[in-house]
Amino acid sequence: MRTPSRDATFDRVIVLLDVTSDHLPALESAAALAARLQIPLVTLFAEARELLALEGHPLVRTIDLPTGMGRSVEQGSMRRHWRALARRTHNRLALLARHYRLEADFRILGGDLRQQLGELGTSRDLMVVESAGRMVTKYLRMESQGHCIGRSLPAPVVFVGARPSHMRSVVLVYDGSPTSERGLDTALQLTADDASLLSLVWVGESANEIRELTTRVQRRLARQRRRIHVHARRIACHETGAIGSIASQMGANFLIVPACDIYPGEADIDRLSRELDCPVLILRSQFGDESDDPDRRRAAVEG
Repeated sequence: MRTPSRDATFDRVIVLLDVTSDHLPALESAAALAARLQIPLVTLFAEARELLALEGHPLVRTIDLPTGMGRSVEQGSMRRHWRALARRTHNRLALLARHYRLEADFRILGGDLRQQLGELGTSRDLMVVESAGRMVTKYLRMESQGHCIGRSLPAPVVFVGARPSHMRSVVLVYDGSPTSERGLDTALQLTADDASLLSLVWVGESANEIRELTTRVQRRLARQRRRIHVHARRIACHETGAIGSIASQMGANFLIVPACDIYPGEADIDRLSRELDCPVLILRSQFGDESDDPDRRRAAVEG
């Protein structure tokens, strides 16, 4: 079993799986993340228990697609389906844990998920949620419950799309903030093998600021006892809306974005999930961390 090292960026990977999505890619990505970061994996299977009151109701029916045929919801059918799905998920987790040699835990949740996640998670945990949802028809997609919750969580969250990532090409948005420094620590752990590529997107308004950021990162990389393949691109602060397309052009299959006061908002997270076919880590700062204030950050860089 692997335990987190003393200087690990995170203590645990917590993946939230729910019955509203095809969540296997999120589980596989979470296991790969935990293996790369060498930390335990906690899998939370969320049941939509508020729907149980609809079982057996004469006016409630399920619609079979694409035939459009309806059938009544028998008492206990939802719970049986969810428990069968939970067993399959637990079995898959056991296989992944053996493959990656992970310390893994599996829990079933119900009720108020936001409250329970607030009680379980800390700023040292890395949350993973599924963001692709489930296709209901050719033109209609049901949004996943985990994606809805993940957009507003204060913790660092990885949004996983329809396919898991092998993390061979990691793109980091770097602006010099403590949050982006934490992102650099994470990126270096994810690109620990020689076959991985680390790409940086510098965010700054002036050439002097970009130069200071470049020097700072070069010093960090010089202390690594291995060769790191790096290439970079520079953008201004007002160009952050194009991060998704820039990361796609750079061949990203894992994107790390440090959050600030104005970016990314919930709409930005939705856009990144649509534009990129890879996991996106929104790395939020801790509560009360004044060092991520833009004015303080600019003064630190200029100083």
